[in-house]
Amino acid sequence: MTEEVFSVGIDDTDSPKGMCTTYVMFTFINRAVKDLGARVVGMPRLVRLNPACPWKTRGNASLGVDLALKSSQLERLKEVLVDTIFDLSELSEAETNPAFVIFRRNDIDEGIRNYAREAVKRLVNPHVAAEIVKKRATYSFGFNGWRGIVGAISGAAYDF
Repeated sequence: MTEEVFSVGIDDTDSPKGMCTTYVMFTFINRAVKDLGARVVGMPRLVRLNPACPWKTRGNASLGVDLALKSSQLERLKEVLVDTIFDLSELSEAETNPAFVIFRRNDIDEGIRNYAREAVKRLVNPHVAAEIVKKRATYSFGFNGWRGIVGAISGAAYDF
């Protein structure tokens, strides 16, 4: 079976008390490489979202990475991601709303990339994020709510 490239984005795993979404992504990448033999394609992305967002946790950055692996491993990739988020996120904090999204890289079109670019500059409509994941994402999930999904999309889809 041939490899396929999947774009993974995560956001809002930290709280004012601690943790760091960058560390969560670092741990996830290491687990995906070690456990699944995934191959990192290009560089992981740190996307600084709108700094004026009133509900940001701290620095308002999301993370993304492109991983190549066999399509048959996609379900296991999702499990590794969920386990990592549950292991490390500040889920007990009311204001922490971790989210992730997984796209097949080829499913990220210009409209999704534009949405990611807009989230860097201004507040974007979260209902659009819900439509994006419903129509285009392979997997997505929000813990404690969906607030982190905007950043997760941005991490997965932003192109520098």
